[in-house]
Amino acid sequence: MVQMVMSMAGATLAGDSNQLRSGALARKVLGLAIVSSGYAVLLAHGLQHAFGG
Repeated sequence: MVQMVMSMAGATLAGDSNQLRSGALARKVLGLAIVSSGYAVLLAHGLQHAFGG
């Protein structure tokens, strides 16, 4: 993951528009995955609490 972040930083410095766009897309997808997993944890915890777990 660190390598991916470093490669995105390199793409920004290089100024290559294709790499920059794919890096932005990768960050959006990664952010969506993190937020989705957070909601899944909250939902699972709520269900467990609702059923007396």
